[in-house]
Formats: sequence, C-alpha cells, structure tokens
Amino acid sequence: MGLFLSSASTPMIESKRFNRLYREAILDAYLFFDLNEVRVLTEEWIEEYNTKRPHESLGNKTPYEWKMNLIKNDYALNKTV
Repeated sequence: MGLFLSSASTPMIESKRFNRLYREAILDAYLFFDLNEVRVLTEEWIEEYNTKRPHESLGNKTPYEWKMNLIKNDYALNKTV
C-alpha cells in the first residue's frame, strides 16, 4: 500500500500557502528600512505561525494543540498496553 496524500494537503500546496501568508502578513504589509527589520518581524511571525495560528492541515488546531493531542493519545495508548 502506497502513501496517499489528498490534493488539499500536499507539501507543495502547504508551502505555497505558507509563502502566500508570509508575503501578505510581512512583505506586503510593511515598508522596511533595513534587513534587520525584516528579520525581527519574520521571527515574530514564524513564532506565531508555528505555535498560535490554527492550521487547516492539522484539523484547524494550532501546532501546539496538535502536539499536546499526540502526546495525550500516545500516553493513553501506552497506558492501556
């Protein structure tokens, strides 16, 4: 049996979505005067994207919620074994 990815969540589509969201939120939204400004805003945006923002590919959960759910399920699975 091979790996199946639906067209709605392929890595290519996810990377395009990430790039579009980054461009809209940072590159198109600000007028930068130096590269450090871009770096600071990018770091802040990536932190929010990776921890606080719900992701369609994770069932509209934040990465943190997804991780906690995995840990909880793994704990429950190991506890019953």
